[in-house]
Amino acid sequence: VDRGSLTIESDDPDTPVFRVQMVGQSPPSGIDVQPLSLDFGSIPQGASKTLALYILNKGNTTITLKALPLTAPSKGFSLTSPPKLPLTLQPNVHVVVQVTFAPTANQVYSGTLDVQSTDLIRPSLPVPLTGQVIPAPPCFLKGTPTIANFNAVQLGTSVTKTIEFM
Repeated sequence: VDRGSLTIESDDPDTPVFRVQMVGQSPPSGIDVQPLSLDFGSIPQGASKTLALYILNKGNTTITLKALPLTAPSKGFSLTSPPKLPLTLQPNVHVVVQVTFAPTANQVYSGTLDVQSTDLIRPSLPVPLTGQVIPAPPCFLKGTPTIANFNAVQLGTSVTKTIEFM
């Protein structure tokens, strides 16, 4: 909401100063997302996790969802069964977009899903994406028994010992 006044001064003896109050309001932004960002937390390398993003039309006019590009400095994020675009969203209607995180390397991942629409106030609404890989636990190899004693083995013969590894 924006408010102001216009003051007009004249030589009119009845109204030397005339004030006009002005008020204006931009239309409410219609596009909104819930949640505002997607944090996938930590998952093992080779696994995947999918989260839902709700794209809502909270305004009072129709909005067209134009594009949902993913920009990620590190790969690992994708849209699962994305909606067919362009998609018209009537007021008070939402669409669910499934975003999947599938890390391929032991690192921290970040990116952005850019919700692009015909909303006049926010035609581009970036949704931050984050996730990381749980480091693999150290590998421990244990053999039983720890000593394989063959004692004296006669030349030309063989002795077999079994060692189990876990």
